[in-house]
Amino acid sequence: MFENVPNTWSIYTLGEITEVVGGGTPSTKHSEYWDGDIPWITPKDLSNYEKKYIKKGERFITSEGLAKSSTKIMPEGTVLFTSRAPIGYVAIAQTKICTNQGFKSFICSEKLLPDFLYYYLKNNKDYVETLAAGTTFKEISGTNAKKIKIPVPPTIKEQKEIVKILDDAAALVQARKKCIEHTEELTPAIFCEMFGDPVKNEKGWEACKFKDVASIDRKNISASDIQENNYSYIGLEHIEKDTGKVLVNSKETKDVEIKSNKFYFTNEHILYGKLRPYLNKVAIPEFNGVCSTDIFPILPKLDEKISNKLFIKYLMSSIYFVNEANNKLSGANLPRIGTDALENIKIFKPDFKLQEKFAQIAIEIEEYKKQQYKELEDFEDLFQSLLQKAFTGDLTAYKYSRSNIK
Repeated sequence: MFENVPNTWSIYTLGEITEVVGGGTPSTKHSEYWDGDIPWITPKDLSNYEKKYIKKGERFITSEGLAKSSTKIMPEGTVLFTSRAPIGYVAIAQTKICTNQGFKSFICSEKLLPDFLYYYLKNNKDYVETLAAGTTFKEISGTNAKKIKIPVPPTIKEQKEIVKILDDAAALVQARKKCIEHTEELTPAIFCEMFGDPVKNEKGWEACKFKDVASIDRKNISASDIQENNYSYIGLEHIEKDTGKVLVNSKETKDVEIKSNKFYFTNEHILYGKLRPYLNKVAIPEFNGVCSTDIFPILPKLDEKISNKLFIKYLMSSIYFVNEANNKLSGANLPRIGTDALENIKIFKPDFKLQEKFAQIAIEIEEYKKQQYKELEDFEDLFQSLLQKAFTGDLTAYKYSRSNIK
């Protein structure tokens, strides 16, 4: 994997240029070990962690807890790497910090910039995982963490050049994600402005039940018919919580093996996750297909000019509706809302023309969001491309002869 590394660079093991530090957990039976002022983190604190630096997690320990366990205080700048359950989360400590035993962390020598190692570990997760062992779960031992190989430019200046380029590209990705987050908040805010609070109904809309504005449209399609017609499939896992974004396109799930009946839907439906409705999975599909029976296909009463799908979608996504659904759950292990309970949730029925006006605004925002997601995809592709080049010398101003590459 190092065939394209410039001959001016060195191939080190991390045991040669870092101090590898494990972690530990103070006994939870001793309350005096906990709720102190020393930051202590677990792999969970780094799950889906997109920021480069971390100051603290969810828990703190005391100096006594530190002394009575195998965890150690590591200095600012330590590269934190999860070595089990799961492998591959990485961040840089922005303050003195401790970890549990799910980490193998790296204190860099003067030859290695922590930021350079951070990006290297992010880009080479698959390689690092080959050093893991274990039957119950895979783990990278301290001994094997020291064996991780890394190509290193001869000067810190070159490392800083590479890091600067990667930082700039990562900043573009984060800025676009932040923009999308703000855009996601826009339509619900406009919904509240136009229709008011569903609880207070300060605008005096006609009170009704959910079944008065929409219907649950459960058209069963057999597994054999699904396979014969090669329907696209949407499961609960394909709907992003809170945003309602459908995470697959019509082609990606056409060949999924279906073994039971499903519900048919069209792009005129709203898809509502009835299982664990507190996850707030409410989506508008852009294609026809079949969905899990843990999803209700909902049809607005458009022909009667009572409701449109965008009004229904954002009504069902509102905090009020989520809370009402949660109050009507049945089933302990798999909590869900039933048909009758959903149909009888109390709501309001705003003027249809105002709903149509809201729908037009929502459509414009959705189009803008699509543009933002496309730009995010482009920025992420750019970042990944730069990561691939970062450790072959292609991102520095220093030139080298291809004839001299090892």
